[in-house]
Amino acid sequence: MIDELFFRLGGKTYSCEALVDNSEFPCLVFVKLTDKELILKYGPELTIKTDFEDLLSRTDDAPALTILRQVLLDALKMRPEWMRQRILRDSRYVDM
Repeated sequence: MIDELFFRLGGKTYSCEALVDNSEFPCLVFVKLTDKELILKYGPELTIKTDFEDLLSRTDDAPALTILRQVLLDALKMRPEWMRQRILRDSRYVDM
């Protein structure tokens, strides 16, 4: 799923592109930032590791980066596409 995602951080609204790879568990979300301010602070791309509910820890978890990842995950959870992906993932494991 590639999607334009809107999120709020520090009182501002930003957008980014998100690609969810749920072929394995936990899943990965590849995020491409589009705002110059965020790119300067965090770099142009980041990855979120999640079990579809919670943010899973990563080795490069600086506090500011963890906050950004959590904000992005919270925004993703509100999207119907995210809910569909989660249901698909859950159904794959129920059928086993």
